[in-house]
Amino acid sequence: MTIKTSASRRSNADPHGRYRAAGRVARASSLGTDATEARRDLAAAQIACAIDKALADAPPLTKAQRAHLAGLLVDAGGDA
Repeated sequence: MTIKTSASRRSNADPHGRYRAAGRVARASSLGTDATEARRDLAAAQIACAIDKALADAPPLTKAQRAHLAGLLVDAGGDA
């Protein structure tokens, strides 16, 4: 069993900056910054967090799923 220190907890607490982005949205009008850009940053951070959570909880891809995904990436102009 490993015990996390407060420093390691802090560094892992907000890896995508969701809380910082939410703070920028809340303070946008008082700071005179663009609220639209702050909302975009928040949405991007929330999406990144949701993707990471889904990938962490998802089972490994099957061979057929990997082949299908590779086909989609090649069709989209990717390097798969």
